[in-house]
Amino acid sequence: MLMHIDPVLDKAESKSGFRAAVTIGTHFVVDVFSFVGVALLPLLAVMLDLRTEQKALLLALGSFCSGAIQPIVAWLSDKLDTRALGTLGFVLAVVCIGNLGMARNFTELVILYSLGAIGIGAFHPPAAAIVGHLGGSKRSMLIALFFLAGMTGGIVGNIFTPKFVAMMTPTIDGQPDTVAGVLALRWFIPVGLAFATVLALPVHKIGHRHVDAGDRRVS
Repeated sequence: MLMHIDPVLDKAESKSGFRAAVTIGTHFVVDVFSFVGVALLPLLAVMLDLRTEQKALLLALGSFCSGAIQPIVAWLSDKLDTRALGTLGFVLAVVCIGNLGMARNFTELVILYSLGAIGIGAFHPPAAAIVGHLGGSKRSMLIALFFLAGMTGGIVGNIFTPKFVAMMTPTIDGQPDTVAGVLALRWFIPVGLAFATVLALPVHKIGHRHVDAGDRRVS
């Protein structure tokens, strides 16, 4: 009997490990996006002639929107028994942050940046729940890796984004076209959408709730 069950359990654990790894990897990419606006704020401030208080307000709104949406998404995810809200949030963030170069004034920048922050925040509760759900006896370690991946993504986003924009900025008549450089952030969109798809396909099949946790434990 045990010989019959063990391969099944091993296969299930392997699949769970893969799904957890996909979620952790996606968290890295999400937090790369989360720091794009922060890394480019000095450049955006010059392009849109932002005042000091406008820059401060933009950063504050980003933190508020990202934080305020999380308990709402967590509650809805539990109530509706779904993980899709995290993926939808990621897609929203990808589209808005990838189009920051479209902003022609402070108001448009606030809208894009705030919606992007909402999407980033919406990703985190379902994603953390996924990793915890799949972690089993390695739950603490996988959660730690989940947060490490996010912090690493933030560092990479801060360093890589300005370099990417500088690389994509053409020189016209001896002057750098910074608008074209920031518009090149659109190249981030297909990458983000690819990761959102990779996340959705293996993870959305799993229920959000541990409805059969007792039965599975006994088994």
